[in-house]
Amino acid sequence: MARSLVNRLLGVIPAADRGGQIGGAPPPLLQTGEGTFLERAITVLRSAGVERVFVGVRDARDPVAAQALRAGAEIVEVGGEGRDPSASLEAVEGKTTSASDRGSARLGGSAAAGGSAAAGGSAAAGGSALSGSEQENVSFLLLPSTYPGVSASTVRAMIEEWRGAGEAAKVAAPLLPEGTSLAHLPWHELAPLILRGPRAADRLRAPGAVGGADLLRIPVTDPGVGERIDTLPLYRRHFPQAFRRRFQKW
Repeated sequence: MARSLVNRLLGVIPAADRGGQIGGAPPPLLQTGEGTFLERAITVLRSAGVERVFVGVRDARDPVAAQALRAGAEIVEVGGEGRDPSASLEAVEGKTTSASDRGSARLGGSAAAGGSAAAGGSAAAGGSALSGSEQENVSFLLLPSTYPGVSASTVRAMIEEWRGAGEAAKVAAPLLPEGTSLAHLPWHELAPLILRGPRAADRLRAPGAVGGADLLRIPVTDPGVGERIDTLPLYRRHFPQAFRRRFQKW
């Protein structure tokens, strides 16, 4: 019974925030030596078995959206001033609702395609909505591209724990061992996160309301779950060779 409650798991990569550029470059497009931050996030989610991967973008015509589409992901434009992860999650929830509600989520590529739904290069397969029963059973795996150190094995292990947790847990978050430098971080500052729908975005907006049986903490040893690379010094420390190629002209 527990498995049927989470029979659809969709990946969400928030990439609409341009306020935190690193050295003038959007973090999703920074190189690691094994692809960009965004490409690594897409690869990790796919390797972990996520059914569909969505990237929340600021504009369907910008370079981040173009790279997401080239990598085979679907994109959603995040409207208004919402640039935080919950805005991307809400946009994906809107895109995957019933056909009558799909106008609330602007599909990536619509501006360039004269209003047609061009998501992930495939309007038919990539842009399909979920039925009413599927919406009730869908959950979302949130992995911001600014966590490029998260491994696919960690995501797979979290998914297995989540699928066996039953209907009580509304959020699953990593739990690092006591004594590690990142063990003190609150659950909503870690990645990946798994959030049950509907209205999964509300859980990110009010993290203090999630606790007790609603919150499943899954022990992990992967330090990448707490290492958000969002400043130039952090980028230089974690990816020194890529940093030199990008920022040092010699």
